[in-house]
Amino acid sequence: MRIFITNTAHLLLGEKDQCATTIPLKLLVEKVGVDIDIAVKALISNYIQFNSTDESLENIATNNNVSPLDLYLMIRNSAELANNV
Repeated sequence: MRIFITNTAHLLLGEKDQCATTIPLKLLVEKVGVDIDIAVKALISNYIQFNSTDESLENIATNNNVSPLDLYLMIRNSAELANNV
């Protein structure tokens, strides 16, 4: 699954142009092939607070004063590090 980053507010999933910022975190990481535990650890280690993996990137970002793109990059970078170990 490819992610298209169009700007700091919108991440688009695949060919359907489904906005990744509005789907639940657990569904997003599943679609991009990242283990949910890695994603959760990535966010927590960056002091990102959220109540559930059912929250969207947009909600989590708004509540933490960061962009959805920042969150996605945190998750992606942690996944890449985990895969290189």
